[in-house]
Amino acid sequence: MLKKILALLLLAAWVTNLYTRSIWQPQDDLPSITTFWVDNQNHTHSLRHSRLEKWAIFERYSEEEIQRFSLPKHIIMNNKKKITQEKLDTLCTSLVQDLKKAKKPSQLLTNFTILKDADFNYKEGNGNLIVKCNDYPLVIKIFCETPQSFVRPFSKGIVPSFLFSMGGGINRFLAGFTRIPNLIAIQNIIEENPEWKQRIILPRKWYWLAPETRYFTIQGRNFSNEPNQTYTITVPSTYAIISDYIPCKKTFSLKSSEDRHCAIQLQTLFKNKIDPHICNFFFDYDGKIAIIDTEHFASIMGLDESDLFANYGHLVFGLGNRFIARTLFHNKAERVARTRKNARKTLCIR
Repeated sequence: MLKKILALLLLAAWVTNLYTRSIWQPQDDLPSITTFWVDNQNHTHSLRHSRLEKWAIFERYSEEEIQRFSLPKHIIMNNKKKITQEKLDTLCTSLVQDLKKAKKPSQLLTNFTILKDADFNYKEGNGNLIVKCNDYPLVIKIFCETPQSFVRPFSKGIVPSFLFSMGGGINRFLAGFTRIPNLIAIQNIIEENPEWKQRIILPRKWYWLAPETRYFTIQGRNFSNEPNQTYTITVPSTYAIISDYIPCKKTFSLKSSEDRHCAIQLQTLFKNKIDPHICNFFFDYDGKIAIIDTEHFASIMGLDESDLFANYGHLVFGLGNRFIARTLFHNKAERVARTRKNARKTLCIR
């Protein structure tokens, strides 16, 4: 019953998102973004919406961090084998090329096994896809967007629409850029905590950019008190995050009170830096707790560090209340206040 109620709430809010304002009301003061290919600036795509916030669109990506955490010349994997940067370049490039040609999963991936493709649109070639290398203990998560798909958040289903509303217009593509800086922040917390230091294992992660990937630009207006101020950022249309594959011995279970308590403890320890979904935790063969999803949870949910939850019931209803309040009961004054303030320090991934 609870799942049905939540599904109905999500559906109602999704429809509300599509029609957030009367067409007869002035639209000029709403935050807006315009996207276009760097090599074809004459063809633009736009989105104007009250949910858009500056920190979510323009402050999750850093070119400096892409370079800092790019693939090294070689990687020694957890099975002690070595793989070179050139070999990984070849594997990832073939994966991207296959994705461009494939119209369904069965046409894909000679060298990979699909772990998750629910968020990838094979017809349009955008979204994100998670695969495991067949010959190496590595996982690759590919992110693909175009100027057109970037400004169509409600064409991707209910969950992306939910994230768009909660996270100031953020999507999985932008949130992907938080995964490695957030991993470093989590590692720093663990290093300073003797209780958890010996109990948790985290995968190493690196960015990969396709050698000939196209870039597109995002321009934004009405995100500050200066009506003519424009914010601009340029991002790669295709990138990947490569990480260690950690074999799973036993997953956490919602039926286990001990597992539930541990997951909520970790979410509190990391101050909303990790997604507390129970499936994101498991035990490896050494008995350590593996945390593999390091997407910055506070960003995708628009939370602060102080928004902590005592248990899973509290978490579900807390997020539901925030979603309903922001989607159905968010007046213009509140929307303007959220839109025009600077990125909140509590949403910082450092």
